[in-house]
Amino acid sequence: MKKATKRFLSLALTAALIFPASLYPAHASDLPAVAGNPEYIQQSGDSIVNPGSTPADKPPQAARDASQDDNTPPVNSDTPSQGDLPGIPQQPADPNDTHQPADPNDTQQPADPDNPQQTADPNDTQQPADPDNLQQTADPNDTQQPANLDNPQQTADPNDTQQPADPNDTQQPADPDNPQQPEEPDIANSKGHFTEVRLVSNGISLTWKKIAGAKGYYIKRKVSGGTWQVLIKTKGEDVLNYIDSDVTVGSTYYYCVKAYAGSEKGEASANKKVVYLLPPSLTTEVASNGIQLRWNRPVSASGYYVYRRLLTKNTWTKVYTITQPGEISWRDTTAKNGNTYAYVVTTYNGASESIYSNEKSYTKVNVPKVTGLTRKSSTKMKVTWKVNKYASGYQIQYSKNSLFQGVKKVTLRDGSLSAYTLSGLAKKQNYYVRIRTFIKKNGKTYYSAWAASSNVKSTKTAKATILKKGKKKLELRSFAKQVMFQHDVLQGSCTDGTYSYYVLLNKSNYYSKIVKVHHSTRKVVLVSGAMYLGSGNDMTYNPDKNRLVVVQCTGTDPKALISIDPNTLGIIENRHITLPNKLAGGTTSDAKGATAFSGIAYDKTRKQYAVLLSHNYNFILLDAEMNPIQYVKASKKNDYKIQGIDATSDYILVAQSPKYSSQAYNIITVYDWDGNYIAKINAKKGYEIESIFHIGKKYYASFYRSYYKIYYKKVTKKVKVKGRIKKKKVKKKYTKFMRDNYVYRINGI
Repeated sequence: MKKATKRFLSLALTAALIFPASLYPAHASDLPAVAGNPEYIQQSGDSIVNPGSTPADKPPQAARDASQDDNTPPVNSDTPSQGDLPGIPQQPADPNDTHQPADPNDTQQPADPDNPQQTADPNDTQQPADPDNLQQTADPNDTQQPANLDNPQQTADPNDTQQPADPNDTQQPADPDNPQQPEEPDIANSKGHFTEVRLVSNGISLTWKKIAGAKGYYIKRKVSGGTWQVLIKTKGEDVLNYIDSDVTVGSTYYYCVKAYAGSEKGEASANKKVVYLLPPSLTTEVASNGIQLRWNRPVSASGYYVYRRLLTKNTWTKVYTITQPGEISWRDTTAKNGNTYAYVVTTYNGASESIYSNEKSYTKVNVPKVTGLTRKSSTKMKVTWKVNKYASGYQIQYSKNSLFQGVKKVTLRDGSLSAYTLSGLAKKQNYYVRIRTFIKKNGKTYYSAWAASSNVKSTKTAKATILKKGKKKLELRSFAKQVMFQHDVLQGSCTDGTYSYYVLLNKSNYYSKIVKVHHSTRKVVLVSGAMYLGSGNDMTYNPDKNRLVVVQCTGTDPKALISIDPNTLGIIENRHITLPNKLAGGTTSDAKGATAFSGIAYDKTRKQYAVLLSHNYNFILLDAEMNPIQYVKASKKNDYKIQGIDATSDYILVAQSPKYSSQAYNIITVYDWDGNYIAKINAKKGYEIESIFHIGKKYYASFYRSYYKIYYKKVTKKVKVKGRIKKKKVKKKYTKFMRDNYVYRINGI
């Protein structure tokens, strides 16, 4: 008890010497408790420090001192006694004070409430600090030096490996009794994150964010409609990429990633949906007003991105987005004359995009303008045109045929030329001329579209010559030995170059037969059985597939194409052609309005079908597999009935029959494959043209006519002669409904 009293008096005296009286509370009850009071504060200069925390500017040693014991005041236990403090006089006892001085033999004296500074107990080893000299001489037996309150940054003990803290460092020194260890990675609270998911040539590439402390990562996959499976468990914090090569074209996959470290696993990333897609196969070709791109339709495509760059640049630019999977062509009409462009196309489905297609390049070459065509003599003709400054040269074709079947050509390898004179022409013969520009770049030659002379576009009247076998006209029904009023109406026709094929329709039930005729001998070699072909309005031959293709036009499916084996004349397949919501070159309204096909022709050079629409005289282009690729609008339409069509690599020919009594001729309207109107050819009067085809540069057309045949027959008739009845033979007039089906050669096209 005495020892505790002495300690209390010593502490009280120290506080009285250090702090001025003005800082004391007015009443003893206002004094804060010291031991165990969390609100206790120590004032040192201008600093106010909570002893429960470490000041930022304290050295490590002082920090340890401040945190050793929260139940003792922050003063040094080796502080000298009050009697050793210089300059502090002893106060005499107050004679009026009833309090007696403390008994020197009593170690536990009560404190004088009027004089809190008591004489220190000489037997008490813990003395109060000198308020004028807070830095005391260290006890040689005490290894822990007191902090200098005026200069809290002490000189480091040379034997102490822990240096004092930087006063500008806000990071507190560690408590030696509770060392702060480095934080372990919190894998359980980590979340995986994909930084890139993309399609590559051999699968789907997955890249994810690094998570500190991870021992590896789980990659999970789910196929659409399936369950989650672990795809791979990687090892190592820095393994951040994986290619999933076990994928199927058109399939949809979901992926997630999460980290692990030992038994701890992080949170899985958000799911990534990926559709594995292949790129299309790209081709380029010249067009009348730009560069034409075409490609196939990959599985599960939702649309396509078209990228372009100048061949001299390395950066691709997305120039067009196609939102319809069936729109598999695009024309670059912004390409500039003389520039060479490279193109690639990608397939997309949602956020998934295929790798680039094969790269194709093309140089834009403007179409030349023919400025003159002048006959200089009976055998010479001068052609003039406007110069293309980028031209390497020009190519001229001339022919007696306006469709340029059987042409002669001249190649001029001087791009600065603007005129040339053709020679060696036949006298009094009309010639048709066309010209195109070419540019040579990087070892390749690029051509413009053809520009025709004005006489190509003039209206011409052709001569029609009927085909005969010996002296007998080739009338198909009778040659095929078909009964009148059954299969007796000629519809579509075509040729494979050796044989010609004709559809004969029975109008009473709309079943048809196909007649196969050896073209040069006119011999009927095969007649098919009756089959349903609708009206069988037109037919073409595809040499790449070795099949005949018939348009149904009417009946149960007006957009059906029926494939026929040319050897057996049996049906191979009946395919309905589904048009996409939009085709290149057209609108959604155009596609919606295409309700029936009237004519069809296949060109082996382009490997495309041209299909004539029955309601508006426009065209749909199909590839060799019968996939729709483009909508073509006719620039000009002749107001006649439309029938069958034929095609060359340059032109589409439409057979048309009179619609009004004022129209005397059947006609053939000529377009290029872009729908530009070329010419009108008058074909024949009196019959109805049904279809056309060509072998080389010779053109043929099938005609049908129905009429009443008038004939006379002698009959016995009773007559009255001089009052007597006699029998007499007289001629009687009869009419008979007839149908004829003939084939004519069209000359002068």
